[in-house]
Amino acid sequence: MPKLSATMLTCNSERTVEAALKSLAFADEIVVIDSGSTDSTLDIVRNYTDKVFSRDWTGMEDQYNYAQDKCSFDWVFGLDSDEDVPEGLALEIKQTIERQDEASADRKCWGFEMQRRTFFLNRWIRHGSWVPDRITRLYHKDHGRWEGNPHCGVKVHGKIGVLTSYVYHYSYTGISDQLKRLDRYSSDIQDSYARNHKSFSVVNLLLNPMACFIKEYFLKRGFMDGIPGLVIAFNDSCYVFNKYAKLWERKHCNPEKVADSKQRNRP
Repeated sequence: MPKLSATMLTCNSERTVEAALKSLAFADEIVVIDSGSTDSTLDIVRNYTDKVFSRDWTGMEDQYNYAQDKCSFDWVFGLDSDEDVPEGLALEIKQTIERQDEASADRKCWGFEMQRRTFFLNRWIRHGSWVPDRITRLYHKDHGRWEGNPHCGVKVHGKIGVLTSYVYHYSYTGISDQLKRLDRYSSDIQDSYARNHKSFSVVNLLLNPMACFIKEYFLKRGFMDGIPGLVIAFNDSCYVFNKYAKLWERKHCNPEKVADSKQRNRP
């Protein structure tokens, strides 16, 4: 039977990391990359694996690819520290890689997509932009690498199959945590914008946040999740506004331009 490596990133993840690690008991090894935890995260992690590496945060893409490079086995399953794997998915993963080991070349899949179900504000979210949440997390390391910041996923070179079971996701502790992380995401994406020479547009700043809210709350029926659905749609639209506002800020408010403006416009 082919063996499986599991990878995880941690940083002050004591709230959820133990449940995540327990759910990976079916994996043959667990590789954890920690980026400076100051709580009890590392003490918890070391109860489940000795393959723990400390590394400064360089973005999700770099961190997960670093973890992949530390894996001993060909098949890799990536799990966030605020997720867990139900028994049904664990069994499906083991059966899947066993079948792939025996499959003919023309029938092999090199990665597998699954859905993620998220728990937020004391309920499972069933509508809006979080549903369906399709993620590729199981893959052969010779055919896949992580790509993208801040929203990162596995890019598989080859055929991708589909699993029927869900990953469970316990995302934010509450609204303040969500806002804090969305603010960070809107900053993290600026490096990608700079690499791709993305230009600022007032139209994007004004219309895209409204379009985001309408799509999530009305077209994707976020209203059916009650107040949590409203919170998600509104905060996501604020994230869209902030990422474009920060793009403008980066282009027009760098230190040199601020200093020059102060000098020229001094009263």
